[in-house]
Amino acid sequence: MSEEDIKELLNRLFCAKYKSRNYSWDADVISKDHHEIIENIVRQFLLEHHDSEIGELKAKVTVYEAIIKNSNFAPMIAKEQESKE
Repeated sequence: MSEEDIKELLNRLFCAKYKSRNYSWDADVISKDHHEIIENIVRQFLLEHHDSEIGELKAKVTVYEAIIKNSNFAPMIAKEQESKE
């Protein structure tokens, strides 16, 4: 997730309001006092899951490379790589 996307997500969370039954105004879902805490939690969560996504993608690439290596396309790919070098 890009920095811009993270900022947009946080902005939406921080701007969220709810209507109170007891008052005539809308109240913040997340108080301004807690914005920094929420931002840290969101960023930590995304960081932890970003690493797992990269691991999953690396595993997929390894599997795809093995499939290609054993396929009919292997000689064509090898020839293409040699021509690039």
